[in-house]
Amino acid sequence: VTLRGVNMSGTEYACAQNHSDDPFGGQPEASPRTWAAMRAWHINVVRLPLNEDCWLGINGARVGGSAYRGAIEGLVRGLEDSGFYVILDLHWSAPGSQLALAQNPAPDEDHSPAFWASVAETFGHDRNVIFDLFNEPYFRWLAQGSPSQWDCLWHGCTETRYATGGEPATVAADWRTAGMDQLIRTVRRAGSQNLLLVAGLRWANDLSGWLKGRPHDADLAVSWHSYPDNRCADEKCWQRQVAPLAARVPVLLTETGDRTEAPARYLPRLLPWCDRHQIGYLAWTWNAWAKASNVLVTNMETGAPTPGEGAYFKQHLLQLWRQERR
Repeated sequence: VTLRGVNMSGTEYACAQNHSDDPFGGQPEASPRTWAAMRAWHINVVRLPLNEDCWLGINGARVGGSAYRGAIEGLVRGLEDSGFYVILDLHWSAPGSQLALAQNPAPDEDHSPAFWASVAETFGHDRNVIFDLFNEPYFRWLAQGSPSQWDCLWHGCTETRYATGGEPATVAADWRTAGMDQLIRTVRRAGSQNLLLVAGLRWANDLSGWLKGRPHDADLAVSWHSYPDNRCADEKCWQRQVAPLAARVPVLLTETGDRTEAPARYLPRLLPWCDRHQIGYLAWTWNAWAKASNVLVTNMETGAPTPGEGAYFKQHLLQLWRQERR
């Protein structure tokens, strides 16, 4: 199965920002019309960003615990019934008593293992749900004497700051990150055999050292992000860094976008390259936000595309669908 689909943002932030009691922030994420519009684009997978504090019901999350988990479970069931695979992504997190209101550099040992243990218990019976263990590792504030960033990714280390999502933007404090090997063990100990995704460094764009230090796990794949302003954003880099890895381990491009309103310039180079290397992809994002440079639709329920990346992505998926039906 080649996964081609979209992200749908909202479930990482609406529950924690205290603007609404709706975990979707007023967006029609759970609407059958939204799902039907996605199917009309020939999408087969949807990635849902999650908030660990909302899932666990801690640190003052407004929509947390059973209310949040119930909403996510219902959304996953609805998407699956409509024919989609679902990726659950740990997107917003924070150590200690800080409410998760931002993307931090890495999963935290305080809450992220408990989050994944609970998610694995909830969806571990469902092999159509994929777990993306952490959105975009970036290791900006490593403690002096820390191991390499790749060692930090796999085995954990100490960070000296965390992001707050407010004012001040960051706070100085030592906190321990959870390594991906720890999260993998946590999921497997919960009895889950779901496919797991592990991202690279530099906001998931750098895959150069992914194989070094990875634990043995039969159902482990690579989560890659690629945008035009990333360091690895041209075919030479993709050939050097991504193609050899994809020949050994499944690679899924879980986030990409054009970041220009129109016409699309980046996706017309990236997506055909991915097709040639049998790499699936998910665009950011199926949300009708005012700024059209990084969203796919102007209306979530009709699927009306934005003139840039939305129009190109829809046309590209339709072309692939026609080719595969021949």
